[in-house]
Amino acid sequence: MISDEQGRKWLLQKLYDAGWIYLFEDYCGNVWAIKEKPRRNEYGGLELVGKCSPVSCIRDILPKTNLNQYLSIAEELGIVDWYQVKVDTPVFVRNGECEKWRCRYFAKYEDGKVYTWSAGRTSWSNFVSDDPIGWEYAELARV
Repeated sequence: MISDEQGRKWLLQKLYDAGWIYLFEDYCGNVWAIKEKPRRNEYGGLELVGKCSPVSCIRDILPKTNLNQYLSIAEELGIVDWYQVKVDTPVFVRNGECEKWRCRYFAKYEDGKVYTWSAGRTSWSNFVSDDPIGWEYAELARV
């Protein structure tokens, strides 16, 4: 038996795996799975952009949204698009599951690894001769 929370996460993961990035609830209470972030129109409301699919039939089991708002599926699942992370963003990193997390500053994402500046330095304070260090595990630090 799975919990409601596990079921929601499973459904969101399936939507995300299928390429849907956001859930959007329009003014009429209809819910849409969409691939592009909604944009503001000239009246200040949000409008759909690009490909979309109605998912109102499963509205009651999705995370709650308000009318004319959207939800990032990736954020809801805790998925980080490391290519979008800015240099010097605080992160937690480690190389093994049993290691303690280390506080570092993001340098780049390459070949499936997060790289940080050495010894807790930033891009500004890093020694020119020190290349960024790659890590097996990384999380964004919520500061």
